[in-house]
Amino acid sequence: ATVKRPAESFQPILKRMREDLSDDRGVKEACVSLCVLVPNRSDKAAFVAEGGIETLKEALLCHKFDREVEKAVYRTLDQFTFDCYEATVRVGADDGVLKLLESLAGVIGSDMLTEIEVVHAVASALDANEDNRASFVHHGGIEMMTLLMKTYKNEWEMQRSVCCLVGNLCLEAK
Repeated sequence: ATVKRPAESFQPILKRMREDLSDDRGVKEACVSLCVLVPNRSDKAAFVAEGGIETLKEALLCHKFDREVEKAVYRTLDQFTFDCYEATVRVGADDGVLKLLESLAGVIGSDMLTEIEVVHAVASALDANEDNRASFVHHGGIEMMTLLMKTYKNEWEMQRSVCCLVGNLCLEAK
């Protein structure tokens, strides 16, 4: 039996997701399926080329107030953006970093797990992408991270996630 590479496997999942982006259950299931694939760099590049990042961004727009769908989409964005420059460019397109920060601002203090997923997605989007880093700083990302740390001062997972994001931002700054 031939084992399918993630690049071959995600295409039907993306197709199903695109067919009905308003279906919250379908979007969540698709995101879970995509995350199970554990893509390498070439798989991530293929995902980007297939319009996967744009599909995930569209799913976020369709499900602005559904925390479970948002969590699944942010987790998938994180997985497919991490260590893939092409994906960070697509996430940052059309004020993508600002939209991620606005989305985070809308949930601060209400759902820590969703907020952690957004922080991870933002961290991946900033990875080695100077334009996204500048947008993050310009649009108040540092202040937002400070607010998260104050809001969740006793939650080690949030503290760790924010510290990693800010630490990477500082260490990779030019």
